[in-house]
Amino acid sequence: MNAWVLARLRITRLDIVSKTAVVIYPIILSDRTDLLVSLPTGLKKFSIPIGADTLTQEIRKFRQRLEKRTTREYLPHAQKLYDWLVRPLEPDLALSAIDTLVFVPYGSLRTIPMAALHDGKEFVINKYAIATTPGLNLTDPRPIKRKNVRVLSAGLTESVQGFPPLPSISGELEALHNLYGAKMLLNQNFYQSQIGKRVEGDTLYHHAYCLSRTIRRRCQKNISSHFQ
Repeated sequence: MNAWVLARLRITRLDIVSKTAVVIYPIILSDRTDLLVSLPTGLKKFSIPIGADTLTQEIRKFRQRLEKRTTREYLPHAQKLYDWLVRPLEPDLALSAIDTLVFVPYGSLRTIPMAALHDGKEFVINKYAIATTPGLNLTDPRPIKRKNVRVLSAGLTESVQGFPPLPSISGELEALHNLYGAKMLLNQNFYQSQIGKRVEGDTLYHHAYCLSRTIRRRCQKNISSHFQ
């Protein structure tokens, strides 16, 4: 079963979000990028003649320049990505009076904020509500009952593995503590073993840190095992 057929079967789980919302599922291939879009009239595929290497390079340039907060060097890249990923859909979006775009980003697309794409006049977030979901199933949108909610927050303010320190995290965790009485694991207390001991039984888990992919996967695996 090829990628397009597989995505077509799975994306139907997301197309019940709203009559004025569309789900955009990019399929990045070596010679092109296919956009599978769930419109009110049905599924439609758009093929863009931009392969994986070119798309990934442009995404990286966009991300790098976007992090320079004092410049607008990111704009040409934001516009190019808009031209590739959104502009081909515009006629169909207009016909269906679409007001919300739900992206299911794949690969390097997960590293950029889709709301920051730019059409040359304005950001896409000014035209549509933007949502992203990492998987092919939406999470339950019902609010959590706050009466008995238990929150565990964890983070690192110190420099770890060559990443810069994140001093604002302490204030972030303090705010969660004040709002929800959240338990805090900060710096030296933020170890995988401590997370395993403390996460069980909590309703919500909030974490903020910079770590290598290997360490991050270990932490996420440990956390996930307690919620299954």
